[in-house]
Amino acid sequence: PFPGFERLETALKKLIHRHESFRTSFHKIGGKPVQQVCERVEFVLRPLGSAAAYFSDPGAFETLMSSFIRPFDLSSAPLFRAAAAEGEPGLLLVDMHHIVSDGASVEIFRDELARLLRQEGLSPLTVQYKEYAAWQNRRLEDPSIHRQADYWLNRFKDDVPVLDLPADFPRPAVQRFQGATLRGNIGPGETAALKALGERENASLYMVLLAAYFVLLSKLTN
Repeated sequence: PFPGFERLETALKKLIHRHESFRTSFHKIGGKPVQQVCERVEFVLRPLGSAAAYFSDPGAFETLMSSFIRPFDLSSAPLFRAAAAEGEPGLLLVDMHHIVSDGASVEIFRDELARLLRQEGLSPLTVQYKEYAAWQNRRLEDPSIHRQADYWLNRFKDDVPVLDLPADFPRPAVQRFQGATLRGNIGPGETAALKALGERENASLYMVLLAAYFVLLSKLTN
């Protein structure tokens, strides 16, 4: 292992201990799937040698990825694996099963790993994913949720209307998904105002931005 390898492995082990999802395995009992959160799981960071060998040889990198990404045994936690190679730049491979992660949690994983590697402290967790899941299930039993579902089912009982966006070319007969990404920055003042609006309306920043996007589409299409 290279210098810094042990610190990286220790940081990953801390994340496994911190998040129950990384200590969760799945089993069948009486024909039904159940999850089990283990107190401890074994994790070993796999050393890969020099990263330069993989960056300079695409074939070697493809061979590495083919051997690294493979099926998981859902009955054995943790349901992610990692490997690292030394160099400038170095190489870190992480393969994580979707059953214990999603786009949001992967971002949390990356952020907390970086902070641990910078030797920054992490605030203790007050809830785990199971608490969120229980809250969500309670919400689904709320009568207001059923009223909202009935509203939207009735609202779109016919075809969903097509947004007639002004464009510089006719709408094609067959839907395609070609596009591009335009990036921009919102200043700190506007960001603070958006967050304050969300707090007043008990909404996340994502919900505020999505609502603004929908208003924009509405105005563009009359």
